[in-house]
Amino acid sequence: MKKVPENKNNDNYNISDNLTDGYNSEATAPCTDVFSQQKGSFSPAERRNYKDSVFVDLFYTDKRAGENLLSLYNALYDDVLTDIHALKGVRLENVLYMPFANDIAFTVESKKIILGEHQSTLNRNMPLRCLLYVAREYEQLVPVRKRFRTNAAQIPTPYFIIFYNGRAEQEKETLLKLSDAYQEKNDSGTYALELEVRMININQKAGHPILEKCPVLKEYSEFVEHVRAYGNDEQKLTNAVKECIREGILSEYLERKSREVINMLIGEYDYEMDMQEKQEEIREEMQEVIDALREELNAKAEQAEAKAEQAEAKAEQAEEKAKQLLCSLVQKGLLSVSEAAVEMGVSEEKFLEWIE
Repeated sequence: MKKVPENKNNDNYNISDNLTDGYNSEATAPCTDVFSQQKGSFSPAERRNYKDSVFVDLFYTDKRAGENLLSLYNALYDDVLTDIHALKGVRLENVLYMPFANDIAFTVESKKIILGEHQSTLNRNMPLRCLLYVAREYEQLVPVRKRFRTNAAQIPTPYFIIFYNGRAEQEKETLLKLSDAYQEKNDSGTYALELEVRMININQKAGHPILEKCPVLKEYSEFVEHVRAYGNDEQKLTNAVKECIREGILSEYLERKSREVINMLIGEYDYEMDMQEKQEEIREEMQEVIDALREELNAKAEQAEAKAEQAEAKAEQAEEKAKQLLCSLVQKGLLSVSEAAVEMGVSEEKFLEWIE
């Protein structure tokens, strides 16, 4: 693995040369990845604190991740690529918001760059996040000197994928667009800047054909269902892993890394629970703010209503005084009935009723 030059910001962005560089995993070895060897990258313990998952390990950091990723790539794009070394891992670390580094990022024969994210909740900001992320990728892949040449720098074509396996119902496949977030739409539907993200539902019941094309992804989906069925404490997770091994679901991987997998699952549940708690806290705080605003608005509405009533009462009093004054002037012969009626905006007959 090497550190890519031309990084003028000193952000410690690390890119691997190959998905399996320097990696030698054993069943009892701690979870590592191709980035943990480089100075400035996250250590395994640090990574698990925010985003370490079975999906990432299976398709990106395990010693057999290259084979799995090759199978996944071929399934995604109906390709028949056989050379594992055609895939180069290019995931960046310390980019944007630390908890949201892309799960998998790799180039294919230097012609394509594929950024993938595994998610259990729908996030419609993914096109924007992918835009920011791929810009950093290109910044690392294209040396500064090439950006100022006359000829166009050749860059890999980008593809963006979300692998969704949340509990909420979603379509088999959904296309998220950056333009969906634009405040101003145009009639043509074309924009100077567009970015599309395929969101693939990998839950078994969704029945996406990619599961049949990529056996390891199908087994991962089955594995997730077993884990959900058992629960989230350590013993239940252990039982789920044992059952998957008996049923031949990711059996080789789980036999080799069962302890690590259980630790990662516990970490994932802790992460999800932490996020849920934070979301609940935010909801409670927002509700308090909403309640306070509602009370303030109600109080102001009551005040406005009271002021309106007072103004109406004053207007009635002023009208009564004006009527009495005009009636007095008419009775004293200082003003005609017709003139007084005009002043009050009523008919002469009505004004005469007031005098009587």
